[in-house]
Amino acid sequence: MPEIQNLDFKKKLVMKKRIAHYKRYMAMLRVFEKYAAQFDGKLDVKAIIVLFVANTKRIGELLSKLARPRKTLTGPSRDKASKLRKTLFTMADLGILMGANRKDDPQVDKFTEIRKGSRTYSIWDMHQAALQAYAELAVYPEVGIKIGLTEEMLEAFKLQADEFVEVLETTDAILKERKSDREELRSLFKANTLLLRRQIEPSIRLEAEGTPGLLREYLIARKTGARKKQEITDDLLAEFSGTITDIITGLPIANATVDIAACELITTTDADGYYQFDEVPVGDSIINCHAPGYRVPEKVKVTAASGESLQIDFSLQPEAAE
Repeated sequence: MPEIQNLDFKKKLVMKKRIAHYKRYMAMLRVFEKYAAQFDGKLDVKAIIVLFVANTKRIGELLSKLARPRKTLTGPSRDKASKLRKTLFTMADLGILMGANRKDDPQVDKFTEIRKGSRTYSIWDMHQAALQAYAELAVYPEVGIKIGLTEEMLEAFKLQADEFVEVLETTDAILKERKSDREELRSLFKANTLLLRRQIEPSIRLEAEGTPGLLREYLIARKTGARKKQEITDDLLAEFSGTITDIITGLPIANATVDIAACELITTTDADGYYQFDEVPVGDSIINCHAPGYRVPEKVKVTAASGESLQIDFSLQPEAAE
């Protein structure tokens, strides 16, 4: 548990870093608005600033969504999982009694295994075990009455199992959307960084001679929260990158998926088979990779120190290869 808590702490600091970025962007927007007249007639620059404004607005929306802790999203499924485990354990005892009453040793053995597993099943395995238990118990209603299992109890058990899987599916959809939001957020931050470095800032510097206040205020806005960014980046983040290639031809594999599940990080390779994660919490990470038409390689476990850049390459075996 301490490792999980430490990872959650690091994720919070990563979020603080992103919020600091967003605050700098908002400070820049105020500068752009104040000196809007300086860009009159410069349609290219105005279009870039409009795009920067739209990106920043979307970043604010995504930060608001992602500010909600992950555990609050998974809370309902954890609560229902705990309740279903207890009910499954009770139903397994009733199944053992039913099997003993019918002198059916295989049924006794089956429900004995379900009772043991009820404490350790994964959430999806537990749902399957609950459906299996319900189907077995429903076959002999007359025996069920003898051992105290009413039709109402059995139907309530089935309803509980059905509601549980509905919550799981809803939670799964929410977490998938959350991952998508994180990916979009990273993409927008990168897009804004490129807009500033390659187009907006050079244009502002060209205006510096005639309007020195514009450059001065822009530079002040750009430094907003910079010290906090340095502290978080250097002390708590690492960078992973690498190339995915075909083990037979040596050619790069585009659109391969690479993920670090524990950190909710996922990306795809570019046309050169290259991928990069630039906000990985320090410590142990497990990297997964897969691509259509290729066998799934073994997971790679790496340990990253603060500020470290690691290269992790994968060579994938085609599925049709001998």
